[in-house]
Amino acid sequence: MSFLIVNGELQDNGPVTGAEVLKSFGRGPYTAFLVKGREFKVPCWDLHCRRLAHSLRRILSSLDAAPGSLASIFNDASTVKQRENLVCPLLRASLAVAAAAGQNNCCTAFKVVIVLPIKSESLQSQTDEVALKDIVDVVVHMAPVTQTLDSPVSVAVSGPGRKMPDAKDSQWARDREALEAQLPAGATEGLLCTADGAVLESFVSNFFVVREGHDGHPEVQTAAPSEGLLEGIMRRQVLQACKELGLTIVIQAPLLHERALWTEAFLTNSVCGIRPVERIVCRRAESGGHWEAAFPGNKGEITQQLRVVLAGILERPAESCYGHCW
Repeated sequence: MSFLIVNGELQDNGPVTGAEVLKSFGRGPYTAFLVKGREFKVPCWDLHCRRLAHSLRRILSSLDAAPGSLASIFNDASTVKQRENLVCPLLRASLAVAAAAGQNNCCTAFKVVIVLPIKSESLQSQTDEVALKDIVDVVVHMAPVTQTLDSPVSVAVSGPGRKMPDAKDSQWARDREALEAQLPAGATEGLLCTADGAVLESFVSNFFVVREGHDGHPEVQTAAPSEGLLEGIMRRQVLQACKELGLTIVIQAPLLHERALWTEAFLTNSVCGIRPVERIVCRRAESGGHWEAAFPGNKGEITQQLRVVLAGILERPAESCYGHCW
């Protein structure tokens, strides 16, 4: 049984999945994560708040209909902590209700999606005195996890990168529907690529490959945020795990035509952690025609090592979370 909380009120019914929530409510910033245990502890809570604040500022700035006073609420907050504090009070009440709902359920793990739909009437407001609660609603969706989230997955080469990659925007759930409909059988995610075959990310995850370096030692490669991707919180933690293992890190988009050099591949996000890729499928002429590439899945040596180290990182205090301070 899933739970939907809107502005601190538990709803009688609502969308079943997080993706449905993003499509059912208006456009706004969102974030997603996994909570385990009865205490409802949210890993890296401050980073999720900062990203919500940053994404809301970016979305408001992109809307021609939005008065300047709305975006200025965040532009005037000079530090990341100030921007985080703008969002936190709106979330606390809803998360408290979500936690209570989760504690009354026998499930021990929940996928949580938070979205802040922008109120349409706020876009018409011209007053200089605008509070954050006048701009957005707070929607929290919790769905119990009943299956393994980090099992190997097959992905397919899909379309180009998202329009506004530096913001976690619920509009992306609608924009990617056409790409999802074109996925070949067996593929559950699509890889977003540039015209020359540089892999940026997947629909909802960051993408990594392991390849043999020039010195014969393995390298871990993933695209740079400047190339046009959403920099995930889990991505930063995995990069920290790579450093602690002493692995060489290449921050540059992996190229499809170099796939023969890839020995392992995996996806990362705050819900699934590290998810091995066991197969990449291409059915696009501009990406080299029809081909498939297979990988060892759960048996990938580097992937397994990273999972172990990442588990330790996730147990560290909140202030030790590794992530970009938006």
